[in-house]
Amino acid sequence: MKIGIVSSYFYPWYGGITEHVYYQYKELKKRGHDVKLITPFDGGNMIEQADDLIKLGTPVPLILNGSVVKIPLAARKKEQIKNILNQQNFDILHLHQPLFCLLGLTFLTCIRKRKELCLQCPVTFGTFHASGGGTERFVVKMLSPLYKRYRGLFDWRIAVSSASRDFVKPIHPGSYEIIPNGVDVNRFDNKKKIERYDDGVMNILFVGRLEPRKGLTNLLKSIPFIQKQTSLPFRLLVVGNGVLTQYYKKKVPKEVYKQVDFIGEVSFEDLPKYYKTAHIFCSPATYGESFGIVLIEAMASGLPIVAGNNEGYRKVITNNKNGILVNPQNPSELASTISYLLNSEADRKRLAKQSFIDAKKYSWEVIIQTIEQKYYEFLRYRNNYRMVI
Repeated sequence: MKIGIVSSYFYPWYGGITEHVYYQYKELKKRGHDVKLITPFDGGNMIEQADDLIKLGTPVPLILNGSVVKIPLAARKKEQIKNILNQQNFDILHLHQPLFCLLGLTFLTCIRKRKELCLQCPVTFGTFHASGGGTERFVVKMLSPLYKRYRGLFDWRIAVSSASRDFVKPIHPGSYEIIPNGVDVNRFDNKKKIERYDDGVMNILFVGRLEPRKGLTNLLKSIPFIQKQTSLPFRLLVVGNGVLTQYYKKKVPKEVYKQVDFIGEVSFEDLPKYYKTAHIFCSPATYGESFGIVLIEAMASGLPIVAGNNEGYRKVITNNKNGILVNPQNPSELASTISYLLNSEADRKRLAKQSFIDAKKYSWEVIIQTIEQKYYEFLRYRNNYRMVI
């Protein structure tokens, strides 16, 4: 099959959608398909063949849903998109987060025009990743009339969780199949560690962009409470970056300043080493999480997890079985839960064992097989339909 993947997010911009798109591309290539990735980013040397990436648009930063996102400027790109569709002649066009970015909307506009002109169109899939809080849901509902023109353009719609499905459904009603994010289990189930931090000190790990909804402020506030509840030496490792990095560094309580290390961005190769060096993984995101790729990365690394009790994370974490859900707005509750795990090796091992078992159902080998089967199913349907008419 010839497959076009359209995404407003890709390397070197790190995030959940970037990881999902990269592994979708990689696994489909592994299965022998001809895959092109259309994105405003340059790929950060992660693409197997240079001509597999079609750069389109210019990414610009925008604060949305408590997060800094990069929106591709797609103005005057319609002609380029028309040429891409004509020249590439895709069997499958798979759009990621298509209704909430200019790149996806411009592709949909071109698809709609082709259908009006009775031109051949690829089988069109959409994967929806986002989930928002009350404000975002209200705005989406108000914009619903503007999205009516895009109904009927997708052959099939995928949501990474019921949270993302419920977020998009008010503006784009219909059927959605839940196909979750995936994880490369072999990549994270490794033995290599970061030697600098493999020194007998207990490591609490945070991984993510440094943004308000990720809950880092309350995690930093919890550190003095943890210090009072355990006699074990510990530190917090903060892996990730963002425009608010300096702001978060100033939020570290002075009395525990030496127990917090801001690592910044790490390489694709080094990220699994940080997970393997950690003893506890903590992601106290407050809202807006549809799934949480960092959770399944931690699970594949065999870590006990402390996670914010938000809608998306509840789809991954079963409380007190493969992790512990907490009120991410409460530094005291965060501290008592982390301290409990620091003080109990048996409970850390119990949660870690189950989290590793559960990670396997999110293996990309499983996820891509489901997606590929859907591609074949809809291609057969389209071809049979053409034969009938």
